[in-house]
Amino acid sequence: MRLLLSSTGEAIFGLDTKGHCNFCNPACLAALGYDSVEDLLGRNMHELIHHSWPDGSAYPQEECRINNAFRNGEAAHVEDEYLWRADGTGFPAEYRSHPIIRDKKVIGAVVTFIDITHRREAEEQLRQSQKTEAIGQLKAGVAHDFNNLLAVIMNHAEILQMQLEKDDPSVKSLIKAASRCADLTKKLLASRKQALCPQPIDVHSLITGMTDLLDHSLGENIEIQLPNPNYLWPAYADPNQLENAVLNLAINARDAMHQGGRISVGLEIFQIKTGQAPKSLELSPGDYVKIEVADNGAGMSPAVMKRAFDPFYTTKGVGEGSGLGLSMIHGFVRQSGGDVDIESRAGKSTKVQIYLPRSKKPAKPVQEHEETLVPKGHGKTILVLEDDAEVRNGIAKILRELGYSVRQANNGKAAFSELAANPNIDLLLCDIVLPDNMNGFEASHEARRKHPKLRVIFMTGYADQFVRKAEQLGDSVSPLTKPVRMADLAQRLREVLDHREETDLKRVTMH
Repeated sequence: MRLLLSSTGEAIFGLDTKGHCNFCNPACLAALGYDSVEDLLGRNMHELIHHSWPDGSAYPQEECRINNAFRNGEAAHVEDEYLWRADGTGFPAEYRSHPIIRDKKVIGAVVTFIDITHRREAEEQLRQSQKTEAIGQLKAGVAHDFNNLLAVIMNHAEILQMQLEKDDPSVKSLIKAASRCADLTKKLLASRKQALCPQPIDVHSLITGMTDLLDHSLGENIEIQLPNPNYLWPAYADPNQLENAVLNLAINARDAMHQGGRISVGLEIFQIKTGQAPKSLELSPGDYVKIEVADNGAGMSPAVMKRAFDPFYTTKGVGEGSGLGLSMIHGFVRQSGGDVDIESRAGKSTKVQIYLPRSKKPAKPVQEHEETLVPKGHGKTILVLEDDAEVRNGIAKILRELGYSVRQANNGKAAFSELAANPNIDLLLCDIVLPDNMNGFEASHEARRKHPKLRVIFMTGYADQFVRKAEQLGDSVSPLTKPVRMADLAQRLREVLDHREETDLKRVTMH
């Protein structure tokens, strides 16, 4: 029996009728943090392991469920108990108590328990995973419908801009706002891993180039201090994502300073040698560029800091923030091979530090954005397959402005009828999500089976999963994410149609 008690990993101790310990095994000593059996023998176990609840309030002995074994001779199984160790730390436990009965009298009890900390953590992770999945499904549905509305706004705004004799600032602002909304929607639809375009970045030039944007976004009562020119390694990351990260951090800092204040952006090089990485960072040994955004605002409590990177967690009021900013920054930086750290004191200040890996190649100079030349069509015929009438009509108008002939269909059956009646259709511009139990992939497959020379371009609001699927279908398939900018659509049409013409020309030359 002694060997059995010593060998098991489950903690076991015995009680007499007064609730005092009369034996315990090594697993019990280890779980409770005591050195020897003598530390427990003869002591009241309720006072040792049940002296209070986790919040510090008293735990009356009459509420001790282990005592059921003494009160009525019944075994007890409790899955949500809380026990205390010798050093004053506590842990969740599952325990069972079994009465020892002789001559129909209870003469003692045997209690077994296990530490379920890891089980609770796993259960919490599962709950968070399920909650994240549910939120993901919800946001995907909402964002898909929102993308269609944005497509209508953007398409008609671009048509209006083309019809005006000169660029109208109001129309230009409308297109820019719709584009920024589209970028936000793409972030909502994206998985934890985003589609990044990393490259060597001159971080100092990038941040100082944001002066006008920061001044406009932060307001007059915020003083912004940008880094002084100094030698700095180039970082390797996506410049657009980094710019968004700095802007988001600056806006968060502004929101923490209701009466105004100061925001400073600092840059420095940061090296980690083997075995010397800070405990708060998950970084491999190497060279990094450190970007720090600091403020003298309200700061964060430890509880808020613990959840700062949780998606959709925010301390702001309704309509004041989505709770996505820090989560997206954390995901982008970690995916880039870096890490993010927060230093904050409630009522004092906050510092957010981004660590990005150093680029071994020099950074290219930051260039101003140039207007994209929109290539025109050559009289080709495009079939637009889209179930939303407003989106379909808007795209059709853009295609006609670009010089294409256009046919329209709202489902797969209608598209097949159009193809049968118009065999000269050169390209199918096809939405992924369609009615009548036929998606865009199925419709395009059937269309190309009957018309092998037909080219296909997919449009979708579900960029993450459908784009990967589309890219697997062959070189004739080119996915676009809605809402589609005119320049992007025009460029992709020319690429796909010109590729077909080159292929046809090669066939003629060979024959």
